[in-house]
Amino acid sequence: MTRYSIEEIVNIITNKVKELLQQKQIAIDEDLSYVGLDSIKSITLIVDLEESFSIVFEDDDLVFENFSSVKKISDRVITKLIFETNQQK
Repeated sequence: MTRYSIEEIVNIITNKVKELLQQKQIAIDEDLSYVGLDSIKSITLIVDLEESFSIVFEDDDLVFENFSSVKKISDRVITKLIFETNQQK
């Protein structure tokens, strides 16, 4: 698929979210708005993810719901990585 395994992607995203929200633990399906994710932090996270994974989120992707949990973020990143890998073939 990519140079990352799914587990690595989830771990990277979890660690980035924990650091950004200053949380020691984040459940994969936890609603991040309840632990401090707001619009400003969402933008910070999106830019960080784009740089870390060399992906670009399209305007249609930038809906708060798509970034409301680590699982949703991971799914979105994995989808982008698969798409971009297939585009390079």
